[in-house]
Amino acid sequence: MGQLTVLALILLVSLCHAQRRTDDFDTILEECRDKVMDIYFILDSSTSIWIKHYEKLPPFVQDVINRFDIGSSKTRAGALAFSVSVHNPVLRINRFSDKASLKNYITLNNFPYLTGVTNTYEAIRVVRESSDFRRNITKVIVVLTDGGSSSPGQTYLESNLARKQGFYLFVVGLGIYSDLSEWNSIADDPDRDFVFNGTNFEFTNFLKDDLARRACRLPPKPILPECQLNDFATTDLYFVSGSYSALNSAYQYATAFGDQVRGRQPSLRVNYFFQNCRVLDTSIGRVEEDCPRNIPTRQTPVYSLVSELLVEARQDRDDRFSVRQVAVIILDDAAAQSFRSSQLDELQNDGIIVILVDLTTRQSISNLRNQLRDRDDYVRPIGLEPIARNMIERTCIAINSIVDDAYVPPN
Repeated sequence: MGQLTVLALILLVSLCHAQRRTDDFDTILEECRDKVMDIYFILDSSTSIWIKHYEKLPPFVQDVINRFDIGSSKTRAGALAFSVSVHNPVLRINRFSDKASLKNYITLNNFPYLTGVTNTYEAIRVVRESSDFRRNITKVIVVLTDGGSSSPGQTYLESNLARKQGFYLFVVGLGIYSDLSEWNSIADDPDRDFVFNGTNFEFTNFLKDDLARRACRLPPKPILPECQLNDFATTDLYFVSGSYSALNSAYQYATAFGDQVRGRQPSLRVNYFFQNCRVLDTSIGRVEEDCPRNIPTRQTPVYSLVSELLVEARQDRDDRFSVRQVAVIILDDAAAQSFRSSQLDELQNDGIIVILVDLTTRQSISNLRNQLRDRDDYVRPIGLEPIARNMIERTCIAINSIVDDAYVPPN
């Protein structure tokens, strides 16, 4: 009878564990099954958040984690609380490999209400500088904050640094002193996909599901390469946007390149020949300041923009001895129809290195690709990030190329 009782107890415990595993598995969202991801939660525990509201944050994080497929080779999660400084010890992302232990740790005892000012930048810095994150996987930071940090500029800087290191940043906005502008500055773009408004603290299942689902759908973020300028890299760089529809991509490529440039930037002069503005002889990284995104009243054919570029490039060569010149020309379907192959020859015969960014839907500029002196200067991967990566790499190679002799115009 005693043996039967022991066996019955063992069977009951096994059934309970099996039921627990089944229940746990059933809470995992379909998009999150087998997802390889590192996700980190940053909890704002400053005075501007009422304690009764803050007390809802750890259970919210637990519920979001419940939707993930937690495991050492799947999704891992970590968390910290901060105000003036980061509360230690933090929950390192590699500490727990099972969901139950992870959820049990995320309590008010381990993440207390701290009070004090909101030094969000320090919390983001601690996370992005951690060596615990895996490489070449999806990396996510979720900031739960009312905004209004003590140093908005540093918060924006740290957010951008995290993005460059391959992190996606979500914001769950909350608190009665909410600062929407700072939520948007922290979060990835577009804001509608990466900012969640929880100011009424009604952390519904829809919000929890939506946050987890969007995180799990994200692919690993490519880390854009840096462009280290050589000491001898005296260069005129020209960006050409060929149509209204290509403008947004042109802004993003110019911004991405400016973010990645390192070294003696005064030796690099940048010029924009866009549909909405012409900017000559400016410094890298100023496209939004120099060229506001207003919509022009009429569209200029791309051949006219390139003609203007040729005039300016020849004048620039008169002013600077042995300067290398690089033109990044962004062509979509509309622009490709007006860009003349004779102009490409003219640019290259003038000694200008041309990088063609092909945004056409049917690869309609394959004939232009064949005219390039270096076929690798044709950029057409799928998706914005790969195009930005290739554009940065090719532009950097061109800028750092050696000019043996000063250009002599043909007779």
